[in-house]
Amino acid sequence: MGLLDGYKRLAPTETRTVRESCHDFNGAYAYFQQRVIEQSAEKSADSTWVKKVSKGAHAGKWVVEVRLHSMPLYWQMDDTGTKVDIKNPDGSVRETRTKYIGYSRLEVESEKAGWDLLNNLAAEGDSDKEFVEILTRAAAALKDVDNIENPHKNEKAKMIYNANAEWVSAYGEWDVRDEKKGDRESFSRAKTNKKNQAKQSAARALGYERAKVVEYATQ
Repeated sequence: MGLLDGYKRLAPTETRTVRESCHDFNGAYAYFQQRVIEQSAEKSADSTWVKKVSKGAHAGKWVVEVRLHSMPLYWQMDDTGTKVDIKNPDGSVRETRTKYIGYSRLEVESEKAGWDLLNNLAAEGDSDKEFVEILTRAAAALKDVDNIENPHKNEKAKMIYNANAEWVSAYGEWDVRDEKKGDRESFSRAKTNKKNQAKQSAARALGYERAKVVEYATQ
C-alpha cells in the first residue's frame, strides 16, 4: 500500500456565473435550453417566455419573448437610418453605432405553438442558422452590457448624482448609506429613487437609450 493511497484527488476549479457563460453562442444556447426545461414545468407563471399580452398594441396576442437575463432576443432588427454616439463617462466618444429598432416579441398562433417552437429550438436550434445568428447577437450584446455598458452607466450616474448639491446635502454622496435600522445601514427609498434617476440620465448621456416604435393615439 502506497503512501498516497486513500487520498482524494481534487482538480483545480474556476467558479463562473451563469450570466458570464451567456457571453457567446455556446453558453447562451446552453442557458436557453436549461430555461426551456425549467419553464416547461411552470407554464402558468407570468415569468415564462410564452405569454398572452394583456395590454397595449399587441393585447390579446400570444407571443414568445426570450431573454438572456436582462438582454432580450431581437427576432428582427430594423435600421432607423440614424447613428448614435456611444460615449465614455468622461464624454469622449467610444464608438458610433447604427440605431436599430429591435423586435423582441415573436407572434405565435397559440400557447401550444409557442411552446412547440421553444422546444424545437431547444432540441435543434443550433442547426437553425437564423436562430444561431439571433442568439449570438444577443450574447455579444450582453457581454458588452456586463463588461462596459453597466460599469460606464454606474460611473456616469455617480458623477451626475454627486454633482447635484441638493441631493448630496439631503442624502449624502453616492456611496453613503443614509438610513440605519438597528445595526444595519442601507440606502433609503428616497435616495434609491434619486440614484435610479441619475442612472436614467446617465444612460441618455452615454447614448444607451433604446429605439422604440412610437404609436400616437387621440383621447
